[in-house]
Amino acid sequence: MDLGAITKYSALHAKPNGLILQYGTAGFRTKAEHLDHVMFRMGLLAVLRSKQTKSTIGVMVTASHNPEEDNGVKLVDPLGEMLAPSWEEHATCLANAEEQDMQRVLIDISEKEAVNLQQDAFVVIGRDTRPSSEKLSQSVIDGVTVLGGQFHDYGLLTTPQLHYMVYCRNTGGRYGKATIEGYYQKLSKAFVELTKQALFSTAVEMKIKQSAEQLEDKKRKAAKMLENIIDLFNQAAGDAISDMLVIEAILALKGLTVQQWDALYTDLPNRQLKVQVADRRVISTTDAERQAVTPPGLQEAINDLVKKYKLSRAFVRPSGTEDVVRVYAEADSQESADHLAHEVSLAVFQLAGGIGERPQPGF
Repeated sequence: MDLGAITKYSALHAKPNGLILQYGTAGFRTKAEHLDHVMFRMGLLAVLRSKQTKSTIGVMVTASHNPEEDNGVKLVDPLGEMLAPSWEEHATCLANAEEQDMQRVLIDISEKEAVNLQQDAFVVIGRDTRPSSEKLSQSVIDGVTVLGGQFHDYGLLTTPQLHYMVYCRNTGGRYGKATIEGYYQKLSKAFVELTKQALFSTAVEMKIKQSAEQLEDKKRKAAKMLENIIDLFNQAAGDAISDMLVIEAILALKGLTVQQWDALYTDLPNRQLKVQVADRRVISTTDAERQAVTPPGLQEAINDLVKKYKLSRAFVRPSGTEDVVRVYAEADSQESADHLAHEVSLAVFQLAGGIGERPQPGF
Protein backbone atom coordinates (compact mmCIF):
# COMPACT_ATOMS: atom_id res chain seq x y z
CA MET A 1 0.00 0.00 0.00
CA ASP A 2 1.63 3.24 -1.18
CA LEU A 3 0.53 5.52 1.65
CA GLY A 4 2.34 8.50 0.17
CA ALA A 5 0.45 8.26 -3.10
CA ILE A 6 -2.85 7.81 -1.24
CA THR A 7 -2.20 10.94 0.82
CA LYS A 8 -1.31 12.90 -2.30
CA TYR A 9 -4.44 11.82 -4.19
CA SER A 10 -6.63 12.25 -1.12
CA ALA A 11 -5.63 15.90 -0.94
CA LEU A 12 -7.17 16.32 -4.41
CA HIS A 13 -10.43 14.93 -3.05
CA ALA A 14 -10.50 16.78 0.25
CA LYS A 15 -13.22 16.17 2.82
CA PRO A 16 -15.42 19.21 3.68
CA ASN A 17 -15.07 20.30 7.29
CA GLY A 18 -17.70 19.00 9.66
CA LEU A 19 -19.44 16.71 7.16
CA ILE A 20 -20.57 13.42 8.73
CA LEU A 21 -22.29 10.73 6.66
CA GLN A 22 -23.70 7.30 7.47
CA TYR A 23 -23.59 4.30 5.12
CA GLY A 24 -27.05 2.71 5.07
CA THR A 25 -29.19 0.42 2.93
CA ALA A 26 -28.93 2.92 0.08
CA GLY A 27 -25.22 3.56 0.63
CA PHE A 28 -24.26 7.21 1.00
CA ARG A 29 -26.59 9.94 -0.25
CA THR A 30 -26.36 13.72 0.04
CA LYS A 31 -25.82 16.80 -2.12
CA ALA A 32 -23.53 15.93 -5.02
CA GLU A 33 -21.21 18.83 -4.25
CA HIS A 34 -20.23 17.16 -0.95
CA LEU A 35 -19.44 13.70 -2.30
CA ASP A 36 -16.10 13.95 -4.11
CA HIS A 37 -14.05 12.70 -1.14
CA VAL A 38 -16.58 9.93 -0.45
CA MET A 39 -16.34 8.62 -4.02
CA PHE A 40 -12.54 8.58 -3.88
CA ARG A 41 -12.57 6.74 -0.57
CA MET A 42 -15.18 4.23 -1.72
CA GLY A 43 -12.84 3.45 -4.61
CA LEU A 44 -10.16 2.66 -2.02
CA LEU A 45 -12.58 0.55 0.02
CA ALA A 46 -13.77 -1.38 -3.03
CA VAL A 47 -10.18 -2.40 -3.75
CA LEU A 48 -9.66 -3.61 -0.17
CA ARG A 49 -12.93 -5.56 -0.30
CA SER A 50 -11.95 -7.06 -3.66
CA LYS A 51 -8.56 -8.13 -2.30
CA GLN A 52 -10.16 -9.65 0.80
CA THR A 53 -12.81 -11.63 -1.11
CA LYS A 54 -10.62 -12.34 -4.15
CA SER A 55 -13.62 -11.25 -6.22
CA THR A 56 -14.93 -8.47 -8.39
CA ILE A 57 -16.66 -5.72 -6.40
CA GLY A 58 -19.14 -3.18 -7.82
CA VAL A 59 -19.45 0.55 -7.18
CA MET A 60 -22.68 2.25 -8.26
CA VAL A 61 -22.87 6.05 -8.41
CA THR A 62 -26.55 6.91 -7.99
CA ALA A 63 -29.07 8.52 -5.66
CA SER A 64 -32.02 6.60 -7.13
CA HIS A 65 -35.23 8.61 -6.62
CA ASN A 66 -33.56 11.53 -4.80
CA PRO A 67 -33.64 15.04 -6.37
CA GLU A 68 -31.30 15.72 -9.27
CA GLU A 69 -28.91 17.84 -7.18
CA ASP A 70 -28.23 14.85 -4.90
CA ASN A 71 -26.03 11.88 -5.59
CA GLY A 72 -24.79 8.81 -3.80
CA VAL A 73 -22.71 5.66 -3.92
CA LYS A 74 -23.14 2.04 -2.87
CA LEU A 75 -20.86 -0.97 -3.08
CA VAL A 76 -21.95 -4.34 -4.43
CA ASP A 77 -20.57 -7.55 -2.91
CA PRO A 78 -19.38 -10.62 -4.89
CA LEU A 79 -22.71 -12.36 -5.46
CA GLY A 80 -24.52 -9.15 -6.40
CA GLU A 81 -25.74 -8.58 -2.85
CA MET A 82 -25.50 -5.52 -0.64
CA LEU A 83 -22.23 -4.76 1.13
CA ALA A 84 -21.64 -6.86 4.25
CA PRO A 85 -22.68 -5.03 7.47
CA SER A 86 -19.16 -5.04 8.91
CA TRP A 87 -17.91 -3.34 5.76
CA GLU A 88 -20.74 -0.80 5.96
CA GLU A 89 -19.12 0.25 9.22
CA HIS A 90 -15.75 0.49 7.52
CA ALA A 91 -17.33 2.62 4.79
CA THR A 92 -18.75 5.04 7.36
CA CYS A 93 -15.47 5.23 9.26
CA LEU A 94 -13.42 5.82 6.11
CA ALA A 95 -15.81 8.42 4.66
CA ASN A 96 -15.77 10.45 7.89
CA ALA A 97 -12.05 10.20 8.65
CA GLU A 98 -10.12 13.47 8.68
CA GLU A 99 -7.27 13.74 6.19
CA GLN A 100 -4.59 13.15 8.83
CA ASP A 101 -6.34 9.92 9.90
CA MET A 102 -6.80 8.38 6.46
CA GLN A 103 -3.67 6.22 6.54
CA ARG A 104 -4.46 4.87 10.00
CA VAL A 105 -8.06 4.00 9.04
CA LEU A 106 -6.98 2.16 5.88
CA ILE A 107 -4.37 0.19 7.81
CA ASP A 108 -6.90 -0.62 10.55
CA ILE A 109 -9.40 -1.95 8.00
CA SER A 110 -6.73 -4.02 6.27
CA GLU A 111 -5.53 -5.55 9.54
CA LYS A 112 -8.98 -6.16 10.99
CA GLU A 113 -10.18 -7.90 7.82
CA ALA A 114 -6.88 -9.71 7.15
CA VAL A 115 -6.60 -8.18 3.67
CA ASN A 116 -3.76 -9.54 1.57
CA LEU A 117 -2.50 -6.33 -0.01
CA GLN A 118 -0.56 -8.32 -2.63
CA GLN A 119 -3.80 -9.85 -3.96
CA ASP A 120 -5.10 -8.54 -7.29
CA ALA A 121 -8.26 -6.43 -7.21
CA PHE A 122 -10.95 -5.74 -9.80
CA VAL A 123 -13.79 -3.22 -9.53
CA VAL A 124 -16.69 -2.55 -11.91
CA ILE A 125 -18.33 0.86 -11.91
CA GLY A 126 -21.72 2.14 -13.08
CA ARG A 127 -23.50 5.46 -12.85
CA ASP A 128 -26.90 7.04 -13.38
CA THR A 129 -27.79 9.95 -15.66
CA ARG A 130 -27.36 12.82 -13.15
CA PRO A 131 -25.13 15.65 -14.40
CA SER A 132 -22.76 15.05 -11.46
CA SER A 133 -22.37 11.30 -11.92
CA GLU A 134 -19.65 11.19 -14.57
CA LYS A 135 -17.27 13.39 -12.57
CA LEU A 136 -17.98 11.49 -9.36
CA SER A 137 -17.34 8.19 -11.14
CA GLN A 138 -13.91 9.50 -12.05
CA SER A 139 -13.26 10.11 -8.36
CA VAL A 140 -14.08 6.45 -7.71
CA ILE A 141 -11.63 5.46 -10.44
CA ASP A 142 -8.94 7.62 -8.81
CA GLY A 143 -9.42 5.70 -5.58
CA VAL A 144 -9.30 2.34 -7.34
CA THR A 145 -6.15 3.09 -9.33
CA VAL A 146 -4.14 4.63 -6.49
CA LEU A 147 -4.40 1.31 -4.63
CA GLY A 148 -3.37 -0.59 -7.74
CA GLY A 149 -6.79 -2.02 -8.54
CA GLN A 150 -8.00 -2.81 -12.05
CA PHE A 151 -11.42 -1.60 -13.15
CA HIS A 152 -14.05 -1.61 -15.87
CA ASP A 153 -16.28 1.45 -16.20
CA TYR A 154 -19.64 0.41 -17.66
CA GLY A 155 -20.86 4.02 -17.80
CA LEU A 156 -24.63 4.42 -17.69
CA LEU A 157 -26.32 1.48 -15.95
CA THR A 158 -29.26 0.82 -13.70
CA THR A 159 -28.40 -0.45 -10.24
CA PRO A 160 -29.82 -3.95 -10.97
CA GLN A 161 -27.68 -4.10 -14.08
CA LEU A 162 -24.51 -3.46 -12.06
CA HIS A 163 -25.52 -6.13 -9.53
CA TYR A 164 -25.95 -8.49 -12.49
CA MET A 165 -22.51 -7.62 -13.91
CA VAL A 166 -20.82 -8.32 -10.58
CA TYR A 167 -22.53 -11.69 -10.19
CA CYS A 168 -21.75 -12.73 -13.77
CA ARG A 169 -18.07 -11.89 -13.39
CA ASN A 170 -17.78 -13.77 -10.10
CA THR A 171 -19.44 -16.91 -11.47
CA GLY A 172 -17.18 -17.08 -14.49
CA GLY A 173 -20.04 -16.29 -16.86
CA ARG A 174 -22.14 -19.25 -15.72
CA TYR A 175 -24.98 -16.95 -14.64
CA GLY A 176 -24.82 -14.93 -17.85
CA LYS A 177 -22.70 -12.61 -19.94
CA ALA A 178 -21.45 -9.54 -18.09
CA THR A 179 -22.74 -7.16 -20.76
CA ILE A 180 -25.83 -5.04 -21.33
CA GLU A 181 -26.91 -7.45 -24.06
CA GLY A 182 -26.41 -10.34 -21.63
CA TYR A 183 -28.65 -8.61 -19.10
CA TYR A 184 -31.41 -8.15 -21.67
CA GLN A 185 -31.07 -11.76 -22.79
CA LYS A 186 -31.29 -12.94 -19.18
CA LEU A 187 -34.57 -11.08 -18.61
CA SER A 188 -35.98 -12.10 -21.98
CA LYS A 189 -35.13 -15.78 -21.59
CA ALA A 190 -36.52 -15.89 -18.06
CA PHE A 191 -39.77 -14.28 -19.23
CA VAL A 192 -40.16 -16.70 -22.12
CA GLU A 193 -39.46 -19.72 -19.90
CA LEU A 194 -41.93 -18.54 -17.25
CA THR A 195 -44.70 -18.04 -19.77
CA LYS A 196 -44.03 -21.22 -21.75
CA GLN A 197 -46.28 -23.26 -19.45
CA ALA A 198 -49.15 -20.83 -19.94
CA LEU A 199 -48.76 -21.00 -23.70
CA PHE A 200 -49.11 -24.79 -23.68
CA SER A 201 -52.19 -24.72 -21.44
CA THR A 202 -54.32 -22.67 -23.81
CA ALA A 203 -56.98 -23.90 -26.16
CA VAL A 204 -54.54 -23.76 -29.06
CA GLU A 205 -52.21 -26.34 -27.51
CA MET A 206 -52.45 -28.70 -30.47
CA LYS A 207 -51.66 -25.99 -32.95
CA ILE A 208 -48.66 -24.91 -30.91
CA LYS A 209 -47.34 -28.45 -30.73
CA GLN A 210 -47.76 -28.85 -34.46
CA SER A 211 -45.99 -25.56 -35.07
CA ALA A 212 -43.03 -25.91 -32.70
CA GLU A 213 -40.66 -24.30 -35.12
CA GLN A 214 -42.99 -21.33 -35.56
CA LEU A 215 -43.30 -21.01 -31.80
CA GLU A 216 -39.54 -20.91 -31.33
CA ASP A 217 -39.33 -18.23 -34.00
CA LYS A 218 -42.00 -16.22 -32.20
CA LYS A 219 -40.11 -16.60 -28.93
CA ARG A 220 -36.95 -15.31 -30.51
CA LYS A 221 -38.85 -12.36 -31.91
CA ALA A 222 -40.52 -11.75 -28.55
CA ALA A 223 -37.17 -11.81 -26.81
CA LYS A 224 -35.77 -9.35 -29.33
CA MET A 225 -38.81 -7.14 -28.89
CA LEU A 226 -38.32 -7.16 -25.13
CA GLU A 227 -34.69 -6.19 -25.56
CA ASN A 228 -35.76 -3.27 -27.72
CA ILE A 229 -38.44 -2.21 -25.24
CA ILE A 230 -35.99 -2.29 -22.34
CA ASP A 231 -33.46 -0.35 -24.42
CA LEU A 232 -35.98 2.51 -24.80
CA PHE A 233 -35.82 3.32 -21.07
CA ASN A 234 -32.39 5.20 -21.07
CA GLN A 235 -31.07 2.65 -18.58
CA ALA A 236 -33.35 4.14 -15.86
CA ALA A 237 -35.86 1.50 -14.84
CA GLY A 238 -34.16 -1.90 -14.77
CA ASP A 239 -35.81 -3.20 -11.63
CA ALA A 240 -39.21 -1.85 -12.73
CA ILE A 241 -38.86 -3.71 -16.04
CA SER A 242 -38.03 -6.92 -14.15
CA ASP A 243 -41.09 -6.45 -11.95
CA MET A 244 -43.28 -5.82 -14.97
CA LEU A 245 -42.14 -9.02 -16.71
CA VAL A 246 -42.58 -11.15 -13.58
CA ILE A 247 -46.12 -9.83 -13.10
CA GLU A 248 -46.96 -10.43 -16.75
CA ALA A 249 -45.69 -14.01 -16.47
CA ILE A 250 -47.64 -14.70 -13.26
CA LEU A 251 -50.85 -13.33 -14.73
CA ALA A 252 -50.38 -15.50 -17.81
CA LEU A 253 -49.76 -18.61 -15.71
CA LYS A 254 -52.79 -17.89 -13.52
CA GLY A 255 -55.01 -16.99 -16.46
CA LEU A 256 -55.86 -13.61 -14.91
CA THR A 257 -56.50 -10.28 -16.55
CA VAL A 258 -55.07 -7.10 -15.05
CA GLN A 259 -58.58 -6.12 -13.96
CA GLN A 260 -59.10 -9.46 -12.16
CA TRP A 261 -55.71 -9.11 -10.46
CA ASP A 262 -56.54 -5.60 -9.30
CA ALA A 263 -59.84 -6.82 -7.81
CA LEU A 264 -58.11 -9.45 -5.63
CA TYR A 265 -56.98 -6.94 -3.01
CA THR A 266 -58.40 -3.78 -1.54
CA ASP A 267 -56.16 -1.50 0.50
CA LEU A 268 -57.24 -0.82 4.06
CA PRO A 269 -57.10 2.78 5.28
CA ASN A 270 -53.49 3.50 6.26
CA ARG A 271 -51.12 6.19 7.45
CA GLN A 272 -47.36 6.62 7.03
CA LEU A 273 -45.32 8.83 9.35
CA LYS A 274 -41.67 9.38 10.20
CA VAL A 275 -39.99 10.00 13.54
CA GLN A 276 -36.66 11.78 13.93
CA VAL A 277 -34.14 9.85 16.03
CA ALA A 278 -30.56 10.46 17.10
CA ASP A 279 -29.32 7.30 15.37
CA ARG A 280 -31.50 5.18 13.09
CA ARG A 281 -29.18 2.20 13.62
CA VAL A 282 -30.84 1.51 16.99
CA ILE A 283 -33.71 0.07 14.92
CA SER A 284 -33.14 -3.36 13.43
CA THR A 285 -35.81 -5.53 11.85
CA THR A 286 -36.53 -9.03 10.63
CA ASP A 287 -39.29 -10.87 8.70
CA ALA A 288 -39.11 -8.53 5.70
CA GLU A 289 -39.02 -5.47 8.00
CA ARG A 290 -42.31 -6.47 9.67
CA GLN A 291 -40.85 -7.16 13.11
CA ALA A 292 -38.58 -4.87 15.13
CA VAL A 293 -35.71 -6.73 16.81
CA THR A 294 -34.19 -3.72 18.56
CA PRO A 295 -34.52 -1.64 20.63
CA PRO A 296 -35.83 -4.01 23.34
CA GLY A 297 -39.51 -3.62 24.05
CA LEU A 298 -40.45 -1.78 20.87
CA GLN A 299 -42.07 -4.72 19.07
CA GLU A 300 -43.95 -5.68 22.21
CA ALA A 301 -45.28 -2.12 22.46
CA ILE A 302 -46.38 -2.21 18.81
CA ASN A 303 -48.12 -5.56 19.34
CA ASP A 304 -50.09 -4.17 22.29
CA LEU A 305 -51.15 -1.10 20.31
CA VAL A 306 -52.27 -3.15 17.29
CA LYS A 307 -54.61 -5.20 19.52
CA LYS A 308 -56.65 -2.06 20.23
CA TYR A 309 -57.86 -1.70 16.62
CA LYS A 310 -59.79 -3.89 14.17
CA LEU A 311 -58.08 -5.33 11.08
CA SER A 312 -54.91 -3.52 12.10
CA ARG A 313 -51.18 -3.94 11.73
CA ALA A 314 -48.16 -1.64 12.06
CA PHE A 315 -44.48 -1.76 11.09
CA VAL A 316 -41.44 0.42 11.71
CA ARG A 317 -38.17 0.51 9.82
CA PRO A 318 -35.11 2.77 9.73
CA SER A 319 -34.68 5.06 6.73
CA GLY A 320 -31.86 4.12 4.41
CA THR A 321 -30.70 7.70 3.96
CA GLU A 322 -31.44 9.80 7.06
CA ASP A 323 -31.85 9.47 10.83
CA VAL A 324 -35.57 8.90 10.82
CA VAL A 325 -37.74 5.88 11.50
CA ARG A 326 -40.61 5.26 9.11
CA VAL A 327 -43.92 4.16 10.62
CA TYR A 328 -46.72 2.40 8.72
CA ALA A 329 -50.12 1.60 10.22
CA GLU A 330 -53.42 0.36 8.81
CA ALA A 331 -56.82 -0.41 10.32
CA ASP A 332 -60.51 -0.77 9.47
CA SER A 333 -61.05 3.02 9.31
CA GLN A 334 -58.91 6.04 8.50
CA GLU A 335 -59.47 7.42 11.99
CA SER A 336 -58.20 4.21 13.57
CA ALA A 337 -55.21 4.03 11.21
CA ASP A 338 -54.31 7.64 12.10
CA HIS A 339 -54.54 6.96 15.83
CA LEU A 340 -52.51 3.76 15.58
CA ALA A 341 -49.78 5.47 13.54
CA HIS A 342 -49.56 8.26 16.11
CA GLU A 343 -49.33 5.87 19.05
CA VAL A 344 -46.65 3.78 17.34
CA SER A 345 -44.75 7.00 16.58
CA LEU A 346 -44.80 7.87 20.27
CA ALA A 347 -43.46 4.40 21.13
CA VAL A 348 -40.63 4.85 18.63
CA PHE A 349 -39.87 8.32 20.02
CA GLN A 350 -39.69 7.00 23.58
CA LEU A 351 -37.84 3.73 22.97
CA ALA A 352 -35.61 4.53 20.00
CA GLY A 353 -34.05 7.85 21.00
CA GLY A 354 -36.41 10.35 19.42
CA ILE A 355 -35.17 13.93 19.08
CA GLY A 356 -36.89 17.26 18.53
CA GLU A 357 -40.61 17.70 19.09
CA ARG A 358 -42.63 14.70 20.24
CA PRO A 359 -45.01 13.34 17.57
CA GLN A 360 -48.30 15.23 17.68
CA PRO A 361 -51.77 13.93 16.75
CA GLY A 362 -53.46 15.33 13.69
CA PHE A 363 -52.56 14.92 10.02
